Amino acid sequence: IAFLGDTDAPEVLQRYEGYVDAHRRAGLTIDPELTVPANFEVESAEAALGMLLERGIPFDGVFAASDLIGLGVIRCLLRTGVSVPGDVSVVGYDNLQLAAYSHPSL
Repeated sequence: IAFLGDTDAPEVLQRYEGYVDAHRRAGLTIDPELTVPANFEVESAEAALGMLLERGIPFDGVFAASDLIGLGVIRCLLRTGVSVPGDVSVVGYDNLQLAAYSHPSL
């Protein structure tokens, strides 16, 4: 599971710590190459996901530190022919009403 977000922001750092804790409780190790900085903009998320895809490391899920990042991830994955949620599941954080209107919804 990849993590996209700017951990320099205190609220995102807390979300990242939850991501780390969930991995630890599940007995999973985190690949630091699957953590990519992205700010709260769709375009930033698309650029971050592009960097992640270029690394060639397989992943089947993305934890986006915000719904806007999640929406950008979905858009980029679909453009590259990746099925969401068939190939990659995407989870956002914020519960923005807008996220329910994307297809697939966040």
